[in-house]
Amino acid sequence: MSDSEYFPSQDAARASSRDFDAGSEVVDAELATPPAWGGPAPMSAARTLELAAVTADQLVADAKAEAESLLSTARATAEETVAASRQEAEEITARLTRTKAELEAAIASLRQVASEQRGQLRQLLTEHLAALDATRFEPSAAADE
Repeated sequence: MSDSEYFPSQDAARASSRDFDAGSEVVDAELATPPAWGGPAPMSAARTLELAAVTADQLVADAKAEAESLLSTARATAEETVAASRQEAEEITARLTRTKAELEAAIASLRQVASEQRGQLRQLLTEHLAALDATRFEPSAAADE
């Protein structure tokens, strides 16, 4: 047998010594080290696919975890924003209700003052008209000429 021949048992031994740590791939030194004869390290297509599948699965799991985290954060932020908006809306509504009541009271007061002034003006005009009616104007002699 030559040194360049491939034996599946070599892959099994190498696969058992491989580490994989929470999202970061750590390749075992045996897989990264070329064999003693100086050629490239033999790696079967099945082993390559297995490593790719494990890496893909870990990346998918990491992406799902990050998505869940982002979704949770977004929901919490949305709930805080809605609560703050409701609080602000309640404060604005209360302030507008107070302002409306104050303005309605001012309008009622102004209407009362206007009514009183109209009454006083009416009375004053009535008195002046009565005084005018009481005054008799005699045609003057100069007016006849």
